[in-house]
Amino acid sequence: MRASSEAAFPDDAELLRRLGRGLSTSLRDGGDLQLISRAPVAHPGRGYSAELLEVSGATGGAALFAKHGADVTSADPFRGGHVGGLAYEFRAQSRAYAVARRGVATPLGQACGSDGGMSIFATQIQGVSLADAKTRDRLVVAARWLGDFHRRWEIVADSSAGLNCLDAPFLAQWLESAVVTIDSHSPEVDVRAAIGGCYQEDIEVLLTAPRILLHGDCYPTNALVDHSGVWLIDWELAVLGAGEVDVATLTLGWPDASVAACISAYTEARWPSGCPPETGRRFLAARRYVLLRILSIPPRANRLERYLRRLNMLLTLPPGACR
Repeated sequence: MRASSEAAFPDDAELLRRLGRGLSTSLRDGGDLQLISRAPVAHPGRGYSAELLEVSGATGGAALFAKHGADVTSADPFRGGHVGGLAYEFRAQSRAYAVARRGVATPLGQACGSDGGMSIFATQIQGVSLADAKTRDRLVVAARWLGDFHRRWEIVADSSAGLNCLDAPFLAQWLESAVVTIDSHSPEVDVRAAIGGCYQEDIEVLLTAPRILLHGDCYPTNALVDHSGVWLIDWELAVLGAGEVDVATLTLGWPDASVAACISAYTEARWPSGCPPETGRRFLAARRYVLLRILSIPPRANRLERYLRRLNMLLTLPPGACR
């Protein structure tokens, strides 16, 4: 099994070796693991392959999620060097799980392969992608979960060691990158003149916010919903920064009423006694950052109309306090 632009799937024998090294002894309990079934997962991320597994061991069976690739730092400009490979993803997911306990699949283990590859394993979540559900109620559930998770994270801030941060150079690069891409597709728009000063202030606003563990890629495609709530998957872009960034990403392109409902749910969950006065300004800064980052990516031919809609969203955002 192989998908284009993804890492190769390990064969059955290699997969069993990695499972044996990576899973806890509770499933193996001295016995051999058996592979019952494996089914590829579409679009696991650039450079990775992923699959759903059923395995059995001495103590019973288990349904697992496995992701395969390499433990390397990405040079992809969109990621800005903020991906540390599968080991980093597993570490970030483990930190998130330790704080949230729900909404994050249980990380079960990681293992390097004899062929130079690597795999990480987690419990399998059965749910519907929030991008497919397309209902405001479920979007609000996801925003509320984020608010609760970020509130919990602030209590255990010592969990941040070894995680990447949204620092000033990382935030600043997206204006320059977006200017180049936008000029190629809408040369009549002078983005630097229109929002350059605002974005410099946005960076300062985002840097003064409490550093929360962000999912980092919190689009509805990376959220599964089931009867118990929302589950965020694919933590490869997890990073420390302003919590409002995750909400801005989650709600990008949704109607204003849905965005307002999500912000309300998030702030009520994160600050039950009332949100800080600077929260509104941070949401504005977060939206501008998210849009600039997306507009830095050249659109495919069939996505140009959507690209221009997002450019219009950027240009019509309130200026904040900038002059």
